[in-house]
Amino acid sequence: MKRALSVYLIFTLALALVISCSCFAACAESAVFGFEQATYNVPVGKTQKIKTIAQNISGKLTYTWTSSDETIATVKGGTIKGIINGTANVICTATTEEGDSFSAICSINVTIPITKLTADVNSVTLGAVSLGMNLNGDEL
Repeated sequence: MKRALSVYLIFTLALALVISCSCFAACAESAVFGFEQATYNVPVGKTQKIKTIAQNISGKLTYTWTSSDETIATVKGGTIKGIINGTANVICTATTEEGDSFSAICSINVTIPITKLTADVNSVTLGAVSLGMNLNGDEL
């Protein structure tokens, strides 16, 4: 009786191990598609190339790029351009020759670079923006 129980337990453990290894192998081969970064920063008027990551996706991929707000940032062929200060999302969809699609999204922060900083007793100027101040240092 003890021998039969031991054989049964060994068989059950071996079966469980085979099933879990099969599941792990299938999970390990799952397709992964995304961007190298979740957020990119680009100054107004500048461009930056953004890259995707495609793992375990076979065949040639065709990419479609879109911006959630083209008044803030545009995208063409994986190159973003900052238009005005703000935040937009870029969506990239990769399609295989078989018609399978994978999409990824990243955030684009468009910033205004500070090109000039001047200060005197009454004001501080950052680029074209001037902040007046009283003698106590409070903003007017």
